[in-house]
Amino acid sequence: MLTSEFEQVLIVLTIPPALETQLIDWLLLEDGGTGFSSCSIFGHSSRHDHLSIAEQVQGRQKRIQFQVQISFSRLEKFMSELSAQFAEADLHYSVAPLLAGGHLKAESRE
Repeated sequence: MLTSEFEQVLIVLTIPPALETQLIDWLLLEDGGTGFSSCSIFGHSSRHDHLSIAEQVQGRQKRIQFQVQISFSRLEKFMSELSAQFAEADLHYSVAPLLAGGHLKAESRE
C-alpha cells in the first residue's frame, strides 16, 4: 500500500502516437476521471535499439504525453488498471506529488 502526505498527484504518461486514441478512450472511461491534458512531444534516449533508422538520424522519436491529476487515494487503483489495460504497450509513466493545483477562476470567486 502506498502512503503519501500529498492529497493530489500528477501522472505523466508517454506513449507512441499509435496508442493515442486507445489511451484517450481509456482515460475518458476511467472511473472518477477529472480530465487530462495531452500534447505531442519528442523523446530522446541513448538507447537506439527501438528507434527506426530515420529516428536514429534525427536523434528523437515522436511521442504523445498525457498529464492526469488525481487524488493520491486513487493512484494505486489507477496504476493497476492502466497496467492491466496496457501491459504490452510501449508506455512510460511517472508520478509526482502536487503541492497545489486547481482553477484560478473558480478560486477567485470564494
